[in-house]
Amino acid sequence: PLLRSAKGFARVINVSSTAHLGATKELMEGDLMAPERYTQWGAYCQSKLANVLFSKELDRRFKAAGVQATAVSCHPGGVDTDLARYTITAKDDPALAKKLVDEAPPFKVAKDFLTRNVQLGANTQIYLAAGIDGDGSLSKSGGEYFDNMRPGYLNPVANDVELAKSIWDKSEKLTGVKFAL
Repeated sequence: PLLRSAKGFARVINVSSTAHLGATKELMEGDLMAPERYTQWGAYCQSKLANVLFSKELDRRFKAAGVQATAVSCHPGGVDTDLARYTITAKDDPALAKKLVDEAPPFKVAKDFLTRNVQLGANTQIYLAAGIDGDGSLSKSGGEYFDNMRPGYLNPVANDVELAKSIWDKSEKLTGVKFAL
């Protein structure tokens, strides 16, 4: 309802990741919650592709309903947050992950080289919220995926319209929330 009453164009920005490139169509089909298909990395890639598919489907639905809004997704870059604690320690222990990284020079060098601080990690989201991709207009770039403030490399599966609709429907069933525009 709020999007319909927005003055001018509105924009929904979903944060995804280049990890979406690691998901396959097969991973996105069937029972999304099947325990025998679960791996930590697979689930992360799957969730990030779902973010991209959601943005594309939401943008299509905005257009079909005549809502003056766009939906986009983006990769914030490798940001120095506690997220890596799961890949380093395989448990929810940010202090242990920080200690392991700080005490192992190869990890520290890799972290310093491959990540950016949180403020820089917000650049693409701010760029999109300001509409800079469309010269100040939020009406441009609907459904696109961005990385480092420009269109990013997209998993070809993300362009599967039927898969996006299917994921939307499964999401509504799993959450018990029907989202009508």
